[in-house]
Amino acid sequence: MSSLNSAPLLSPTLSSRMAIALALALLMSACSDQVVTGTATGTWRIAANRWTYTQVTQSGCVPDREEVPAVMPIDGAGERGGRQNVRDCAQATCDTREVTVARKCSTGTCSQYAVSAGRCSPSELGRTVELCERETTQKVAVKGTRCTYDTWEWKLTDQAEQFGDGFAPPEAVGLAGPVGPLQRAEVSENYSVLVEAGGRTSTEFIQSREHYLMFASGKVTALKVRGAPLLTQIHPVPGS
Repeated sequence: MSSLNSAPLLSPTLSSRMAIALALALLMSACSDQVVTGTATGTWRIAANRWTYTQVTQSGCVPDREEVPAVMPIDGAGERGGRQNVRDCAQATCDTREVTVARKCSTGTCSQYAVSAGRCSPSELGRTVELCERETTQKVAVKGTRCTYDTWEWKLTDQAEQFGDGFAPPEAVGLAGPVGPLQRAEVSENYSVLVEAGGRTSTEFIQSREHYLMFASGKVTALKVRGAPLLTQIHPVPGS
């Protein structure tokens, strides 16, 4: 029987080398950083807040019972609450401060223990010296006058919000009624994108609507770093 048409056989040594090379290639691929593609899903919350500059009653330490006039805001800024109608004053602890405690000293032999305790120096070992404790501090009360008084501060008086999923958030959330002279309106936007790629998940917290909408295609690329639990260098893929 002729052997001319039979397939050539690989030697055991060559087969082993090829198997080892293939295994090493697969191992290197698994152990290296990889750029992967994945999906993105989004959630959003948009809130409009109305703050009103409101007179309130507080208590605190008032130097010399001094009153300070209030300054009203202009276009929601430049205000000063001040301190008015100071009343019901009494002596109280207003603060604390640190003072140095007098060190205790005595005459004695400088031992190794005294050196470790900081009461003498190593160069004084075995000699009769003045042994002093380490310098310490303690807090003492600072007395003053505590009073009740009126002042002004911003208080949240109205809020409208919307939240949902997907990449079509509203452009604005409105408040009922106009903003008054002692009021200001603020809008807060919170966006997050959950990215799933290469068997891992990461959440991106995004501050602007424009950046959030860049993920509208629902597709991303990311770097899967060896040994890291989260994805990095996440980039949205533009839609077609």
